Amino acid sequence: DWLRRKRAAVAPRGGRRAARAKAAGVAVAPRRASFKEKRELGELPARIEQLEARKRQLFERMASPEFYSAPGPEIAKAKSQVAAIEAELQEALARWVELEALASGD
Repeated sequence: DWLRRKRAAVAPRGGRRAARAKAAGVAVAPRRASFKEKRELGELPARIEQLEARKRQLFERMASPEFYSAPGPEIAKAKSQVAAIEAELQEALARWVELEALASGD
């Protein structure tokens, strides 16, 4: 009895079932989107729009000739902000695609 419980505690749950189903060629039911994921999906378009607007503002500021007469650290800071916004925007878009796939699988 003690050995059986120890093995059950060590063995991951659902792993054997998925492995057997994969070996047998049977598809495992796709995971559904949780409440939090659905909520996040609803909030992502506004977040993406906000990031794009901030990026657009920085590009407009950087397009002005006066911007490049500013001190070097200020220019570098603006460029790093654009890079950070771009990275965050790419993450948000990737997450949006992922959540859309989960939501459409319902």
